Amino acid sequence: MAIRIIFVINLIQQILKKTILFTALICASFITVKAQTISFETAEGYSLGNINGQNNWTTTGDGSGGFIANQTVSSDRYSTGLHSLKLANEPAYPGQTNAIVGAFYTYPTAIPNATATFSADINIDSVQGFTGLSFLMGLVDLSGDGAYRTYINFAYDGHVDVLVQGSTPGMIIKADAGIMWTANTWYNVKIETQGVIVRFYVNDVMIYTNNLVSNGPINQIRFAHDNYEGFVYVDNIRTNDEPLSIGNNTITNVKHFYDRNTETLNINSGELNISNLTIYNTLGQEVLKVSSDNSINTVDLSKFSNGVYIVKLNDGTGSDSFKIAKN
Repeated sequence: MAIRIIFVINLIQQILKKTILFTALICASFITVKAQTISFETAEGYSLGNINGQNNWTTTGDGSGGFIANQTVSSDRYSTGLHSLKLANEPAYPGQTNAIVGAFYTYPTAIPNATATFSADINIDSVQGFTGLSFLMGLVDLSGDGAYRTYINFAYDGHVDVLVQGSTPGMIIKADAGIMWTANTWYNVKIETQGVIVRFYVNDVMIYTNNLVSNGPINQIRFAHDNYEGFVYVDNIRTNDEPLSIGNNTITNVKHFYDRNTETLNINSGELNISNLTIYNTLGQEVLKVSSDNSINTVDLSKFSNGVYIVKLNDGTGSDSFKIAKN
């Protein structure tokens, strides 16, 4: 039985070069793209069966000049309409170290990362354990080697990870986003970009923010798994079809994440001095207020009950509000 490895990545991933499964894809032109939604319905020009070749979709290569065939438009399960994209195990291949088996949508015109939103409904029908699959939704740059600008990964052990820039230039890390996923549950997953800043949301709760691995337009959105046990259903894919959640903030370069192990909210504000922080529960009640002459970097949440909270930061000139999930 193969041994799974989760590791820190120090170079831009070239996942399709590291496996027997390889797909060479062509870059799209760099023109602003309009909002669009894909829900795999007949009215949109989709038909049940293999997704490869339908409306700018392709699947992972089979290593012999063809493409895998077990990634399909299905009526088994859906969040809207009557169809969804079903990603399944390819029995001709073993489980993979990375999530490279799946279906990829190449945008006819590339999406600028200046202000963009990418979201989808996902449902993972898999055990959470060694034999269960890992699944990712990622944004890809096809101008080079098909490298990810970022992704959100639902790991086989129940954790959710994100691919972001590390603490030093050139370092790329897979960071724990601080939440867990449950099998056979629909989640809405959203990735927002504002220049180099990327924010990740699950069910409209922001779970992590940092910098993109690389700066530039997005040519492709990729839905992939590591070919272990289970299925993934993807539906209601939306690109630039909803307002940016970060649009109303007057300070936008603050990064933060909740560390489940230490039960702390970590804030990286760079040169900004975050002097005031207020936390509210979902009823709008203030549950914590912190003021400091020095910038606030960590907040102890160990006495908080599990749930969703709204955090408001202030640096004296502007404010930033976001949601966090403690679990």
